[in-house]
Amino acid sequence: MIGSGAKVRALIRYNTDCALSYRRAAQKVRNDNFRNFLKSYSTRRMAFADELSQHAAKLNYPDQGVPHAACRMMKKLLNIRDEPSEIKDKAILRACGKGEERVRSAYDEALSSTDLSAETKKILFRHRNYILVARRILFALKPIVVYQRHLSGRDSFN
Repeated sequence: MIGSGAKVRALIRYNTDCALSYRRAAQKVRNDNFRNFLKSYSTRRMAFADELSQHAAKLNYPDQGVPHAACRMMKKLLNIRDEPSEIKDKAILRACGKGEERVRSAYDEALSSTDLSAETKKILFRHRNYILVARRILFALKPIVVYQRHLSGRDSFN
């Protein structure tokens, strides 16, 4: 069983990886609303990583070299290159949704630990709630991103 310190360190990695992936994805998307969300959320996720890092240091959680398996779906964002913009936006949106689901699951797993302090749980609950809101925003962006070609007078997606 993984201790609470290792789970917090894993969440730091998740947040850092996701922040960097969102920042890179923002450079690739065509839709302005989606790009603005990605930029803003990248900053928020980096703030989560920083807050957890400071908290882990305060509690003397050792850095146990958490495996770098965080946000595998988000890493697909880096491989989306020369596709038409609308398809790229749709693929990035899908990867973001899947990545956020993995991160939410990691937060749920960490929150199920019985050895977390009340302060740690409070931080994790706040982060998790923000992640749930972000998932709703991604869901709300889907029709705008997916049907962008239709809205601009060109053919719609099938």
